[in-house]
Amino acid sequence: MVKGINEINNTINEFLKPFDLTAELGTDFDYCFFENKIHYALVVGDLASRLFLKNAESRFPDVHADVFLWSLLHEIGHSETIDDLEDETENLCREIKVHLYDNNLPIENIHEIYFNCPDEVAATDWAGEYLMSHSKEITVFWNKLQPLIERFYKINGVEK
Repeated sequence: MVKGINEINNTINEFLKPFDLTAELGTDFDYCFFENKIHYALVVGDLASRLFLKNAESRFPDVHADVFLWSLLHEIGHSETIDDLEDETENLCREIKVHLYDNNLPIENIHEIYFNCPDEVAATDWAGEYLMSHSKEITVFWNKLQPLIERFYKINGVEK
């Protein structure tokens, strides 16, 4: 077990209780529909994360949140909006995502297409709305979580 992860898991899972979701450390952020589980990543400084944050902030310029919060809430957004999508739309999104990496497009173009899939737009919109309408709860959550993440980085020798 990675040092310091239990405290992070507990804090995130406490936050996720009202959504009937659980979370665990993964290699990236994703939502597992069949398990009602979110995987999260603690090293989120890669190009994909920066492009995601740029996309989210362009949709919600008045929301200023860490990429970790945006990503976590985006995955919750998938859970909260999954039933709002028509089956054909969901199938189209899956089809686009499956073939998106089959070509030689620049990574920025791939991510632009990905972030504009209707399921991704719905999840990001849900996240942005939640960040705006629950700012006090988000501040309390982040004030608990951020020091735990910083401690995790320090005790595990992770460079940010």
